[in-house]
Amino acid sequence: MDNIQKQYYSLCEVFMEIPRHRMWIIALISCCAKFTDGESIIVRETETARFRWQVPGGTSVTAMYVISPGGTAVLLANILNRHMIAHMYEARVTYTGNMTAGMMAFDMSNVSRSDAGNYTCGQNGLSDIIPNCGQMLIILGKPTKPVISLQSTPVVGRNVTMRCSSTSTTLPADHGLTFTYAWKVDGRNRTSPGGASITLPVESYNPPGVMCHVTEDEGLGRDSDVLVLTPEYPPYNISISAASVQVKETDNVPRVRCDSTCRPTCSYSWKQGSQIVMTGQVLDLGAANRTVAGSYVCTAENIYGTLESLAVALDVLCSPRLNFQYTARRDVYVDVGQPVRLQAHILAFPRPTFTWLKQNGGTDEPIDVSKWRQYDNAMTSYIVTDIAEENDYGTYYVNVTNSLGRFRMQFQLGKKAPLPVPENFQCQNKAGGYILQWTPGDDAETRGVDFVVEQRLPQANWTTVSAPVESDGTLRQVQLPLSGGSTVFFRLYATEDSAMTSPVMASCSTFIAVVPSGELSFGAGVGVGFVVAVVAVAVSLAVVCICRKKRQSTRNDSPRQKEEESVYHEVAASTATVQHRRPQDRQSGEGTSRNTYEALTSDRDTPVEAPSYEQLEKPKLYVNMAVSADDDTERG
Repeated sequence: MDNIQKQYYSLCEVFMEIPRHRMWIIALISCCAKFTDGESIIVRETETARFRWQVPGGTSVTAMYVISPGGTAVLLANILNRHMIAHMYEARVTYTGNMTAGMMAFDMSNVSRSDAGNYTCGQNGLSDIIPNCGQMLIILGKPTKPVISLQSTPVVGRNVTMRCSSTSTTLPADHGLTFTYAWKVDGRNRTSPGGASITLPVESYNPPGVMCHVTEDEGLGRDSDVLVLTPEYPPYNISISAASVQVKETDNVPRVRCDSTCRPTCSYSWKQGSQIVMTGQVLDLGAANRTVAGSYVCTAENIYGTLESLAVALDVLCSPRLNFQYTARRDVYVDVGQPVRLQAHILAFPRPTFTWLKQNGGTDEPIDVSKWRQYDNAMTSYIVTDIAEENDYGTYYVNVTNSLGRFRMQFQLGKKAPLPVPENFQCQNKAGGYILQWTPGDDAETRGVDFVVEQRLPQANWTTVSAPVESDGTLRQVQLPLSGGSTVFFRLYATEDSAMTSPVMASCSTFIAVVPSGELSFGAGVGVGFVVAVVAVAVSLAVVCICRKKRQSTRNDSPRQKEEESVYHEVAASTATVQHRRPQDRQSGEGTSRNTYEALTSDRDTPVEAPSYEQLEKPKLYVNMAVSADDDTERG
């Protein structure tokens, strides 16, 4: 028999000695006892736990065991207030209860984690458990060290959410206690309605320190480590190493560096206007030439945004020269009474000065300021007069000078010649189309003159034909596709600005050959795979060319004179034997040969294109392009 059983039997013998005349009192007390749910006892290790609960009423309890969470007896007490403490608890348990009054009370000193759990009541043995009788002993433990985790990336100007995580070490595991959380940011307390989670605005580019504190009900708590938030942000504080750069032409352009504060790291690009010219933090343009002059802006960019720097002004030091971005119109022809404008577009730095002169008897004289007005705007200068007179015609010069050199440009102001009327305008019917040809007149008279062709389709109005004008050196011509099987009329005009000559007219009829198999156009290029002899038939061909010429400019409002008419009729009849040839032996007609006619203006009006910069590598080889033989350039 173990000690508990011995104690049980010993206590039972004691209980049997109770006088019978007192049993009614015990029964009365037992019936009047009230049930009380004992609140949990919360202590820390080594402290004393004080158990107090009322034995549930309605039971006939003469003796009661207090049973430990492990199922062993702690003590045994009866209604005579006699009690016995189990041997293993004798040193730590003190009974203070009053079973006569139905109250169980005892103290347990020096508690340990193994003592935690539910203490229950047993009647007539350890397995006869009295419901709703007893208390829970909770032994507090220190929470595990809290850990802060980010729920989103901290970005300046946005909110960031963090969560604090910790685990309770209090026993028993079903103790029911809860954590409370306290947050600090850079040492300042911050409230958190979310408890374990907190959402904060990221207001600074500097990393803040965040800490959380976890506390259980009875005050045991623990701090987390300080989490240093490293916020990310779009670029700011962008700067450039130089706001202005000057370099002499052919020298290396000084490098300019762009920096910005970014997280994550920014990528960089450089723009001139809207064009990206380079990527990377350093603007490195290499050897300077006139084309690199201008303003450059650095752009820093990361996933959160972009930021542009101030502009870097690059001024390339160079002697004056012609700006090829503009057409240099140096031969100007106007009628008497018309306004005149002579203009020069220059590249130069430092900023040049412009001096306009007129050649007079072999010497150059300043322009008459009472007649001409001069306007200078940075790299452009022009002179204007409202009314041209006979004595204004002649040769003009503009001298452009800066500290590095001198440039001289020549202009020729002449009287406008009448428009050359196209001569010998005629039409030829070729394979697959028409060839329109005419003689433009003397080349010296056709500078700046364009030609407009109008075509009247069958049963249609006149329409302007868009086609490139070609030349074989003596003739101008355009080639147009076939437009049907009937006569087609064409009109040709010479034009310049708003002036236009009277039309010159011509017409064409298609060539049709009648053969047994049906109609066949000579320009169709038809062939078969074998040789067949075809009976010759008489073919009547008729070509009618009507040419009307008129030499009258439409620059005035006088009525047109009666057009001269010249009608040419050519009628031919022939008998021909037509043989179909094999395709490999036959070539379709290609029409007349032609050369590309690139422009109708003299090359004296439009400067030739400048050579590449590499061709001008040595300073002594620098020349000013697109100037006439009279132009002069000097370098300092």
